[in-house]
Amino acid sequence: MNKPTCPDAATLAEQLVQFFTTLPQNQNAALLLDRFALPDLFANLMAQAGVPARRVQALVLEDGRRRQSLIDLVQVWDGETWLLVNPLMGVISDDQNLLLWQTETPAVLEVMGGTRSRVSFSIISQTRPALSLAIPDSAEELAADFSLYSLPIEEQSMFKLIMLLPVGALVVVFMRAMVGITTSGTFMPVLIAMAFLQTELIPGVLSFLLVVSVGLLIRSYLSSLNLLLVARIATLVIVVIGIISVFSVISYRLGLLQGLTITFFPMIILAWTIERMSILWEEEGGRDRTASLRLRRSPDYWHPDR
Repeated sequence: MNKPTCPDAATLAEQLVQFFTTLPQNQNAALLLDRFALPDLFANLMAQAGVPARRVQALVLEDGRRRQSLIDLVQVWDGETWLLVNPLMGVISDDQNLLLWQTETPAVLEVMGGTRSRVSFSIISQTRPALSLAIPDSAEELAADFSLYSLPIEEQSMFKLIMLLPVGALVVVFMRAMVGITTSGTFMPVLIAMAFLQTELIPGVLSFLLVVSVGLLIRSYLSSLNLLLVARIATLVIVVIGIISVFSVISYRLGLLQGLTITFFPMIILAWTIERMSILWEEEGGRDRTASLRLRRSPDYWHPDR
């Protein structure tokens, strides 16, 4: 008996994704997922429909990420090429940042006599001249042995961010001393800017404003309790952790995966930012009065009561 064929493998894959992810979940889907892993089940159902499919593992290539794990995907043959399908999201149209690591077999790691083993990956983007790689130089090799490039990838990614601290501090000092821009400290803007490197600009700014706004509301309530500075900061740190946790859960439930990047913001820095902004609000109000003060002191300033 000939197996049934599907005229459009991508359409069938999208229908299966919708079948397994629709809420409330279908009873048949829940029963199948209780017995089989989703990638294996997805590939088997595609094969039963006459579409060649296989489970693969891939690595998401993102600069600066550490302790990354392989993700399970499904490859589907549409008659001309292999399509990558995420069983939870659908067909992947842009696979430039995905590295196919292996197919169903063999296992990534086989351990004998050990327990709780795992494999993780660290990723960093580097630009190296092709000529230096093709023709190694003994002097360059000796210098490379004592450079940061000789460190493991995970440590290289960490130092890549650390080296940005003096550059960012230099920019902040220049803007304060030469341009005259008022900043909240020297390193606090740098640390917040480094957090924006891990998130995208728009989601990062929105997440930052959300945490600070909610934190300021709670900080206004703490002012009425007349707490000491140490107790107030400790309370703000707990509040910031709670806000980030709630925001991350809500973002995940709404399907906004970019909201999960809010965890890259340093929580202590956020707590001190809320504390400083609250103190400035109490002492100077919500409006910057520096410009109006300079205007009043100008000899050309005119006032009706003058």
